[in-house]
Amino acid sequence: MSERKIRKNVLPRLSKFRTYIDIGAGWGDTANPFVELFDEIHAFEPNVEYKVPLEKKVIWHHVALGNQEKTVDLMMPGWSDNFEHGSVSPNRIEKFDDPKLISKCQMKTLDSFKIENVDFIKIDVEQGEWEVIQGGKDTILKYHPLIMYENKRSENVHVGKWLEANGYKITKVKSDCIAIFSRN
Repeated sequence: MSERKIRKNVLPRLSKFRTYIDIGAGWGDTANPFVELFDEIHAFEPNVEYKVPLEKKVIWHHVALGNQEKTVDLMMPGWSDNFEHGSVSPNRIEKFDDPKLISKCQMKTLDSFKIENVDFIKIDVEQGEWEVIQGGKDTILKYHPLIMYENKRSENVHVGKWLEANGYKITKVKSDCIAIFSRN
């Protein structure tokens, strides 16, 4: 996911710019560019190797988000030195050739943070999107934010089905999906 995709596909659809939650924030390139637009930004990135000069307005959380609270292994494929390929999702890790440990990290649920006035959530966590949604159900159902999530190879069908069952309309944008709550 990129700043460009968010600017083109998300910002025109938002009517409020209170709180943005960036899950899988990486280097901060999908958080920092939006500090002037949102009242508050929460960036979640479990990899402490990212030395990110985040804007002061961005609240940084070095934890993985999922559907439970526990310690997990952040792994990456043996062929890569790029942290962007890192994941805590067993579905993703089992596909890695010669996986290597980046670090142990804490996993928490989005709901445990009690973040308020959420208008936009971006989720790009290398096949852990469904677990993030499960751990953020209360937040999502309370605020009905616009949600943009990665869906390469249609690997997050469960996310779309759950969102649709809870009043969202899904639009596919290349390898991502945008979910917009519809009151109808």
